[in-house]
Amino acid sequence: MNTERLVEIQNKMLQKIIEYSFTSVPFYKDIWKDVVNKKAIKSSKIIDLLPIICRKDIFLNKNNMISKHFDKGKLICRKTSGTLGRTLKIFYDIPSIEYFNAELLRDFLDKGYRTWEKIVFFSPDKFKKKGIFEVIEFTRGYFIPEFWSDEVKIKKIENINPQIVVGDLSTIINICFSNHEPEVKPRFITVYGDLLTESVRKFLEEVFNTTIYQRYSSAEILSMAWECKEKNMHYNIDIAYLEFLKNKLGYNVIATNFINRAMPLIRYDLGDIVIPSDDICSCGRGLPLIKSIEGRANDFIVLPNGKILSPKKVQRYLESLIGSGKEFRIVQKTKYNIVLYLKNCLDEPFLQIMENKMKKLFGNFVNVKIILKNKFPKNIKMMKYRTVTSKVKINL
Repeated sequence: MNTERLVEIQNKMLQKIIEYSFTSVPFYKDIWKDVVNKKAIKSSKIIDLLPIICRKDIFLNKNNMISKHFDKGKLICRKTSGTLGRTLKIFYDIPSIEYFNAELLRDFLDKGYRTWEKIVFFSPDKFKKKGIFEVIEFTRGYFIPEFWSDEVKIKKIENINPQIVVGDLSTIINICFSNHEPEVKPRFITVYGDLLTESVRKFLEEVFNTTIYQRYSSAEILSMAWECKEKNMHYNIDIAYLEFLKNKLGYNVIATNFINRAMPLIRYDLGDIVIPSDDICSCGRGLPLIKSIEGRANDFIVLPNGKILSPKKVQRYLESLIGSGKEFRIVQKTKYNIVLYLKNCLDEPFLQIMENKMKKLFGNFVNVKIILKNKFPKNIKMMKYRTVTSKVKINL
């Protein structure tokens, strides 16, 4: 289907979810009362008049975000990772989860998925109700909790011997550095969550001897974009409406989910910075493209001279120095102070070289302190971490 037709469908879905949310969700009824009326709600430009909401709005109004047509106790609850200091509960109805799984099936079919193939999902939680991958009889899907130890996960995945693996990037990397490297050869691995640089992709492809693809998703919106066989990222305009608002960091993503009627999120600020693309993919799909995911807006590094570095740029630079797939953390405490955490396996001469290289990246006015650690802390509940974090607020 060509892009023009897909955009027509998207606009109709957008108008429907806005009208539904205004009449069914107390939160939107309240904050839109001075903007939305019967005439305005039919306009294709109504989205531009609606306020942008954020994590704080969801947290403070959680009891008013659920549609009056649903019983909260019967919904599926997904939780955000909590890496921003506050875990949010997002509620989904069963049809929206099945719609998401159907989209995932579209992704797999693009890569030659066959119904007898085994799929392993490293999941942060297991849905209370079955989705399409557990309902369809010929689909062989297996869920492995992320919070299991790496040893247990590896033993389980070796017993299953899947052709397809889906998981958070952190989980896949941790498995690579466990004491026992998994003896599996999947046809492809799909990762999501943390930033995937080309050097890390190459590293994982060498370890598993397979192809690595990336998905762009979140607990709040579920599926937003996915890579086709050409490794170009297509944005799902039949699932969500993404606005790319230009700022000094790049383009901030404002998302509206069409399919979740239980807790619709309209003009939700994801806090992600991306670079959209007007290119047309050689795969022939009409779905528009996202060129690059640069990271979370609040993790951009702000230097004393006003220069701003994206998490992806910093991550690429460190990987070029210490090698792909190696663990490290960078934490910006202030504009003038940055801490670099490295594995405790480096000699003194190399550390001196690292200090000089850090000066080249961050400048002479920034003090970079290198700390060696045997083990890196994670968010134990979600088994996730952020490679680059900043405590310096950016005024956009």
